[in-house]
Amino acid sequence: VVVVFFAGSWPSHAGLSVFLQMFVVRYDAVKQPFLAKHTDDGDISINILLSDDFEGGGTRFWNRLTNAPFARIFPRMGQVLTHSALVHHEGMPVKKGIRYILVGFLAIDRVDPLKPTTHTGLSWFASYLSISYWHNKLKEGYTAAHSRLEKRLAGISSRQKWTDNANVRSVFLYLILQLEWLGDKLSKHVAIDLVPESHHDAFLKQLDRAGEQQQESRARWFEGQQLYLDVDGTVASEWKTRRRTGSSDEGSITEL
Repeated sequence: VVVVFFAGSWPSHAGLSVFLQMFVVRYDAVKQPFLAKHTDDGDISINILLSDDFEGGGTRFWNRLTNAPFARIFPRMGQVLTHSALVHHEGMPVKKGIRYILVGFLAIDRVDPLKPTTHTGLSWFASYLSISYWHNKLKEGYTAAHSRLEKRLAGISSRQKWTDNANVRSVFLYLILQLEWLGDKLSKHVAIDLVPESHHDAFLKQLDRAGEQQQESRARWFEGQQLYLDVDGTVASEWKTRRRTGSSDEGSITEL
């Protein structure tokens, strides 16, 4: 797997990264050929092309301020496209065949969502002083509050937090939209080839060396995937498939 393209506008963070979700998406020329404009959960998104027996496809990125696309990228099979989860993008229509991609959403925070008392070392500059940090935190809180409200109305759960208040949710939504506009206004929209084809082999060797130095007994991304976070960085809910793994990590709250 080779990281080839970065597309986005918002700055990224440096610190602990956890895969909140990983899943495979199928674009079928007959059934679901495309995915409309959207943003993703978490801070950083990746997708890896798993097939090449199709025509069309690719990912197109949009500048919300100008309402115009600034890049359309066609990775080759096995290549990775990574971008800020906050950037508007869409899966372009597959005209023939089936396109498979592996998608992952990463969260980067000052605290470990599975162990909220553990500080990750993320600096104040990259968190509390970052537009994208607050945009994502407020978005997580707003989404989690709506999820709890829906469960209470359906009689599934009685859990409630101060962020569930209608006035608080309205303030969150207002701030989300304002920070979204400010981030798009101040940041450049670019698409960059991070690893030129001539450097692929050297890049893969470096990844192999880094993997050999990894001493952890299991992958950190699997421990933390399939999670939805709240505004305070703790786990709001998780997928049923995560609970079936027998995980007893701190922060497990509810099944979806």
